[in-house]
Amino acid sequence: MVRHWWLVYYATPRWTREERLVVAAIWLINIPISICIISIVYWSLTPIHVDIHVAAVAGFFIGFPGGLFISRGVCKWLWPDFVRKADQNATKRMEDGYYKLHGK
Repeated sequence: MVRHWWLVYYATPRWTREERLVVAAIWLINIPISICIISIVYWSLTPIHVDIHVAAVAGFFIGFPGGLFISRGVCKWLWPDFVRKADQNATKRMEDGYYKLHGK
């Protein structure tokens, strides 16, 4: 199965309905999760006298990617069948594209 197909910020016309909805759900769930992680990192670093700009950037680099993977897990927990179907569709789409490109 193709991993991390959902780590994009755009959809192509070849994506199925399930793939589009799962990616939209992951990105929407990511917003509050990332804000929480960024805030926790920021408020953890500022008391030990880390510059506020460094703390904010560190929070972003930890919170944003971490939030994406956490939101993927939340989506799998809330809608396991829907996410599984989107994974299968993405795998089929990517394998078909690979075999068409490489002639196998």
